[in-house]
Formats: sequence, C-alpha cells, structure tokens
Amino acid sequence: MDNPGLVPKFHDGASLRAQVKGRLYPRSIGSCDYLDVYRSIGSPTAMFLLICRYNRVYAFPGDDITLSSHLSPETSAVPMEVRWFRGTECIYLYKNGQVSVGRGYEGRASLMTSELKRGNVSLVLKSIAPTDTGTYSCQVLTGHNKVEKSIHLYMSGMEPLSPDGTGPKLTEQDGLDMDESVLILELRNLLQQREKELEDKTKQLETTGEMLRTKSNLLLYKDADLENVSREAIRNEERLGDVLRELETCKRHVERLGRDLEEKNAQVEELQGVLKDKERELEEEEEKKQQEKRPEEQTADGPKITAEDSADAEESVCIAELKNRLQTMEKDLADKMERLQSAAGALSEKTERLRDLEKNLQDLAKERDEYVKHVTREMEMCLQELETLGQKLQEKNAEVEELRVVLQAKDRELDEEKKRKANEHQDVPELLQKTVATLSETRQDQLEDLESWIRRKSEQRRQREEDEKAEVLENEFLEYVSAVKELMAKKHETMQAWEKMASVLQDKLEVAETDEERGELGTQMEEALEMQRQSREQIKRLSDSVAEKKRDIEERHKREIEEIRETYGAKIEAETQILKTLLPDVQAYFRSAVEDVWRRYRIVTDNLEMRVEKNKEPKTEMQTVEATDSGDGRSDAVVNGEGEC
Repeated sequence: MDNPGLVPKFHDGASLRAQVKGRLYPRSIGSCDYLDVYRSIGSPTAMFLLICRYNRVYAFPGDDITLSSHLSPETSAVPMEVRWFRGTECIYLYKNGQVSVGRGYEGRASLMTSELKRGNVSLVLKSIAPTDTGTYSCQVLTGHNKVEKSIHLYMSGMEPLSPDGTGPKLTEQDGLDMDESVLILELRNLLQQREKELEDKTKQLETTGEMLRTKSNLLLYKDADLENVSREAIRNEERLGDVLRELETCKRHVERLGRDLEEKNAQVEELQGVLKDKERELEEEEEKKQQEKRPEEQTADGPKITAEDSADAEESVCIAELKNRLQTMEKDLADKMERLQSAAGALSEKTERLRDLEKNLQDLAKERDEYVKHVTREMEMCLQELETLGQKLQEKNAEVEELRVVLQAKDRELDEEKKRKANEHQDVPELLQKTVATLSETRQDQLEDLESWIRRKSEQRRQREEDEKAEVLENEFLEYVSAVKELMAKKHETMQAWEKMASVLQDKLEVAETDEERGELGTQMEEALEMQRQSREQIKRLSDSVAEKKRDIEERHKREIEEIRETYGAKIEAETQILKTLLPDVQAYFRSAVEDVWRRYRIVTDNLEMRVEKNKEPKTEMQTVEATDSGDGRSDAVVNGEGEC
C-alpha cells in the first residue's frame, strides 16, 4: 500500500496458516455480526442478503426467545421458502404458505407470519430447555438462490463450546444431511396430512356405514311393516272371499225367497179369483133367496128351509176359512218382503265394504311398490357411495403405505447415520473387547496394558480435538484477517480519494478570484482533510485491532488447551478407576460361566455313558437265552420286558 505506516502488511495464506497453527481461537463476540457474509447457491449474485442481529444468544430455561433474522434490503418472504435447522435437523419449514414443524418443536417454534412480507424471518422458540442449545441455521430460498446464516443458542451460566459465533463451517455432507432432513420433514408433514385425510375419510365412511345400517334397520322395519300389510291384505282377501261366499249364499236365498214369493203370489191370485167367484155366487144366491122369500113365507116348508140354511152356513164357513188363509198368506208375504229388503240392504252394505277393501288393498299395494322402489334406489345410492369411498380409502391407504415406506427408509438411514456418528466418538465397545481379550492375562498386566491403551486413546482423542480446534480457529482467523484486510483496503482507497479531492481543491483555491469562492473552497478542503484524517485513524485502529485480536486469541487458546488437558486427565483417571472396578467382576463372571458350561458338559457326558451301558446289558441277556434254546414263554417275556426297559 501507499501508506505502510498505517496499513499492516499481510502474509500469504500458507505462511499465515503456519504462524497461527495451534495458537488460534475463534473470536468471541455477542454483538452485531457485521463481517459475516451470506452464501448464495445456484446464482452468482442474489437480490438480497440475510442478516442476523446477533450470532450468539443466551437465555434461561423456560424463556421465550426470538432468533432474529431478516432480509436486506427489505423483501417480502411470503413467496419464498424459509428453513430453520438445529445442527443438520430441520425443525421448521415454511413453503408455499404451508408450515411443517419438526419433532419436539410442535407448538414451540413459529415464524412471525405477519412480518414475512417485510422480510422478517425470525424464529420464535417458546419454553426452551437445556437440550435446545446448539447452532441454529436459517436458509431462505427463492428460485435458484439460497442465503444462509447461523445463530448459536446457549444457556446462561454455561461456557460456550465455541467462543466464535460462527462455529465450524458446514461440509458438503452436512448440506446433504440438511436437504435430506427437509425432505423427511416434508414427507412427514405430507404423511400426517394423508393420515388426517384418511381419518376424515374413515370417519365419513363410518358415518356412511352407520347411516347404511340405520337405513338397513329402517328397511327391516319397513319390510316387517310390509309383511304385516301383506298378511293384513291376505286376511282381507280371505274375509272378502268369505263375504263373497256369504253374498252368494244370500243371493241364492233371495232367489229362493223370490221364487217362493212368486208361488205365493200365484196362489194368492188364485185364491182371490176363487174368492171373487164365491162372492159373486153368494150374492146371486142372496138375491135368489130374497126373491123367493116372499112366496115361501106363506107356504113355508120346514125341512127344506133347514137344508138351505145348512148349505149357506157351510159356504159361510168356507169363505171365512179362505179369508183367514188369505190374510195369513198376505202376512207371510209381507214378512218375506221385509226379509228380502233386509237381505238386499245387507248385500249392498257388504258390496260397499268389499269395494272399500279392494280400494284399500290397491292403495296398500301401490304404496308398497313405491316404498320398495324408493328403498331400492337409496340402497343402490348407498352402495355406490360405499364403493366410491372404499376405492378412495384404498387409494389413500396405498399412498399412506408408500409414504410410510419412504419415511421408514429415511428414518432407518437417519438412525444408521446417527449410530455411525455416535460410534465414531464412542470407544466403550472397543474398551470392552479389549477387556475381554485380555482376561487370560494376569490382573496387573491387564490393568497396565489397559491403562496405557486408555491413555493412548485419550491422547489421540485430545490431540485430534486440539488439531480440529486449531484448524477451525485458523480458518476463522484467516477469514477475519482477510475481511479486515479488505476493509482496510477500502478505507485506504477512500483516503486516497479524499487526498486527490484535497489536491484538486488546493489547485482551485490558488486560482480563485473572489473571497467567497476562496472561503467555500477552504471549507471543502478542511472537510476533505478531516475525512482523510479520520480514514487514517480508522486504518490505524484496524491495524491495532488485528494485533490485539491475535493476542486475545492466543491467551484464550492456551486456557482452552489447559482445560482440555485437565478434562482428559480426569477422564483417564475415571476410566482407569472404572476398569479397576469392572475387571474383577468380568473375570468372575467368565469363570462362573466356564464352570457352569463345564458342569453341564460333565452331566451330559455321564448321562450318555449310562445310556450306553444300559443298552449293552439287554443284548448280553438275549444272547444267553438263545444259547439255552429254552421254549419257556415266560422267560422270553421277562427278557423282552427287560430289553424294552
């Protein structure tokens, strides 16, 4: 640079890395992270930056905190995709107006949705716990652009693991894990939505099934009513048949009465004719008697008058009998007419009842047909709806199964990855294997070997951790120095610009003609000189800050190294003590197990030997019996019985 007294000289990357190797520590600031720059992927330039007000946040358990983050310049984040991660696990996703929340953060993590249109993508965490500490990363994506920032959350009173706010840089594998976590969260959210839809469809199907069962019960009731109506109709038909038969009987009876009435009428007419003839004859006889009465009074003949009187008396009796018979027949005729009229009225009444029954029967049959048609249509509609719901349910089940398979596969991959990462930092299985392998040696040799092995492993872990920290801190310091260098270069360019401006103003001042121009140019020249002086002071402060930062980092790094060594020394002592306590118990356990196995082996061997001896004894006895050639069946039975035993 032109001003070596104010601007420090920077070494190249390799020499500077060699100088600060093992002596650097990341910066520890809790204020506005001005020097951190966003990362853009997919496009060389982005239309906005992601700015976090603080890169480190401290809180107490149970507090509600806000991880502040916003876009600059102010840009609406409503159409964008906003992701929040804890480590590499996606805990909150805003995409297409939909929100997905990770496990353990339901109801505790949220965005200020009303502030999204102003570019505010801050994450609000409620009721935080010590397990919530860690590095939180915010990603904002739009199109092919992605900006990202990180914020570290600590519990108050706890010493940060990384005093620098940025922490270790994300690797390519971490980026893939983060993308995979986002995909898993989306799949889990989609699976929850599908399960919710499936529950709704299931409830709808249950409701439809309940309605179908209700309608089936109603149909059964209606069928029962219809059967009752049918039975009533059959009974009405039977009663109608009885009425028809009774009506036929009445008709025949009326016809018979009609014929009898006609016969009686004919007899009455005959009797009336005979009566009229008798009355005419009687009148003629009376006239004759009156004509003959006068001459006969004079010459009365006693016996003759007596005979005529007798004849008249007989005729009078006959006429009286005929009149009586006529009156009787007229009375019978009147009775039969009344009975006929009564039978005709009953017949008309039964005919009317028959017509009413036929009409009611037709109405019932019509209602039954209409109801059967209506119920049939409802049943068909219910069956169609049930089939449709069944098909939809099967489709949803298939989709849910596919999503569940994908999610299970992703969960398995995550579990394997977590196990792999956990196994990388866990030496307990190796320690146990080493302990089992050395059980055959003496206890003192085992303890010495294991202690040396523990110390060697601890030393390797400590050295590896120190190297990793040194490398991370080295990169962070290089970035810090590079950023300061760039800022100082800009300040130097600004200072040179003010120097040129002062030179130009000096030239103008020399050729100025009026006092007013000279006064104005003098004022501008003083401002330029003042700005030049301020630029020099800022460059000097930046140069001093680099040296001060370096000293501060070296001191903190020394303290951290001492703490790491003290921690690993305590771990070595604790592991050695655990080993001294555990080894005798392990040896006793294996000795007991070996003795138990050996005892079982002896028992099995003794049992086998006893069985072999018993199998040999029956064969010897059988050979002895065959040699004697005995036909005694009892001996054979005894021998066979013993052989079977």
